Amino acid sequence: MAILEGKAPNGKGGVNQQAIDSEGLAYSRAIIEDDFQHAVDEGSGYIFYSTYSLTGGEEALFLQNDGVDIHLDKCVVSTSASGIVSVMRQTSGTAAGTTITGKNGIFGRPVMGTVTAFGNASVTGSVDGDTIDAHDIGTSTPHTFELDGLIVPITEAVFVRFATNGVVHVTLYVHRLPAEV
Repeated sequence: MAILEGKAPNGKGGVNQQAIDSEGLAYSRAIIEDDFQHAVDEGSGYIFYSTYSLTGGEEALFLQNDGVDIHLDKCVVSTSASGIVSVMRQTSGTAAGTTITGKNGIFGRPVMGTVTAFGNASVTGSVDGDTIDAHDIGTSTPHTFELDGLIVPITEAVFVRFATNGVVHVTLYVHRLPAEV
């Protein structure tokens, strides 16, 4: 049985395979990739990482969009002490702190532009907002917040708040649509 394999005519998307057996039955299979994987392939997937020893009730990562839409894919967090971790949309306050950058998923490419991002220390200022998702995270057990492409439009911001104290790690995976980069 011969197998025909390829991608869409524009070269985008996952790999597709099709075959026809000796009885004339068609079989097809698609090897899919999620939006973040596709964005990395296109050079528009970025990773923000922050770590810090918090004292509780602090924000460990803040990301404000100063350009075209940012799609939030997932946020992976871990703590050295269990407690509530919240991913939140900023509705008030002004953030400040230590600037961090979104590293491109293709090594050597430029960092994500047109954003304001703070981390690797407590986000200073006074920010508050609406909780998007929150979980009680166990000690040193990473948890993944699946954000499924949640969109942060221009001037909007998202942050991660820890109710716990101790060392925390936050990795935020985001992308912009390739045509927008």
